[in-house]
Amino acid sequence: MILVVALRHAFSIPAELPANWLFRINERTGLRDWARAVERFAVWCVLFPIYLVLFPLGVVSLGWGLAARMAALQIVVTLAVFDIHFYDWQQLPFTCSWIPGRKSLIGLVGGWIAILTAVVPVLSIFIATVSQITEIWALFGVLLGGIGIWLRLRRREGWGEGQLQYEDLSDGVPDLGISGIRHAVPDTAPVVRGAI
Repeated sequence: MILVVALRHAFSIPAELPANWLFRINERTGLRDWARAVERFAVWCVLFPIYLVLFPLGVVSLGWGLAARMAALQIVVTLAVFDIHFYDWQQLPFTCSWIPGRKSLIGLVGGWIAILTAVVPVLSIFIATVSQITEIWALFGVLLGGIGIWLRLRRREGWGEGQLQYEDLSDGVPDLGISGIRHAVPDTAPVVRGAI
């Protein structure tokens, strides 16, 4: 889960913003292909290698059958989380502007603490428990697989229809509460009286 969110964040950071003119010129010719390429890169070059590295450790510690069942459920859940986080993402990696600081640091840290201390352990215990019994694993595998396929189809149905978002436009620059303050300027210049 953390890697999927970190991947989306990393894709949002521009490498060199003026270089996106090439993508803007060719946007309509390959939008669906570009979205498919981003998805393939994220899934096959970032997410699955982690499972390939960790799967032998699971086999050694849990045995072949249990490790395979747990890995299968974890992959299904990871792909569902990927589809949720990339549902409305209409950008190409490293080509779009990014405005940092839209969310407060306290809110981000608090959200991540809640996810890491509540959601991730509960999900891990759920997957480990369900994987213990093959019949329950098969039932939840079909259920989670169906939800994953539905999320994937929902995310993919909008490919190629919208335009890519190259500019990250916020709602406006925060005014710090001083937008109503005006500097009073006199209408006429003061008359200077003196000797000439």
